[in-house]
Amino acid sequence: MIKGGSDADKEADLLCGDTIVNFKTVQSFGHEEAIFKMYEKILIPNLARKIRFSVKTAFAMGLNDLFKFSVMGGFFWIGAEIIKYYDGAIDP
Repeated sequence: MIKGGSDADKEADLLCGDTIVNFKTVQSFGHEEAIFKMYEKILIPNLARKIRFSVKTAFAMGLNDLFKFSVMGGFFWIGAEIIKYYDGAIDP
């Protein structure tokens, strides 16, 4: 989880929940745009940090997969080299 963003996320969730519960009131006064702007004002400051965190996480996962599949490919290559010189005889 990303540190520091939880307070803003909780505040945005609370605003969204209150808006859903009181949707008829918000709709009758025509304040949908005001609610959208308030929601954006809460979430936009943390967006750049969340994007950086996601990119770093994706890069680390890519390196993890590269290592994992390189090792697996190396084992298959070694197995193929062993089988290439195997003549089928079992020596006691």
